[in-house]
Amino acid sequence: MDGAPAKSRLRVVVFGGSAGSIEAFGTVLSALPAQPGFAVLVISHLDATQQTRLDEVLQANTGIVVERLSKLHKIEHDRIYVLPENAGVVALDGHFRLTARAPGLHHP
Repeated sequence: MDGAPAKSRLRVVVFGGSAGSIEAFGTVLSALPAQPGFAVLVISHLDATQQTRLDEVLQANTGIVVERLSKLHKIEHDRIYVLPENAGVVALDGHFRLTARAPGLHHP
């Protein structure tokens, strides 16, 4: 280990899948405790032109706060973050930063 206290380490779990995975996302997230001790990032393969309400759908399945990512977002444990349509994401310096989605076909 690097010697940093475990409490200061940032832990993120990433779930990814196609639009058909939404039910599975809800099932897994509903089984998590209210304070799982890590952040969750949900990435769904959706049409770039189709606006998603995935954050609202997932919020109905869990007591954990669900947030749609914006341009720059501080990563906090015990939160679920949803990547918006037509965006990519990088995690850097404790923040999620949205990136432009590359043109062309995207497969899960």
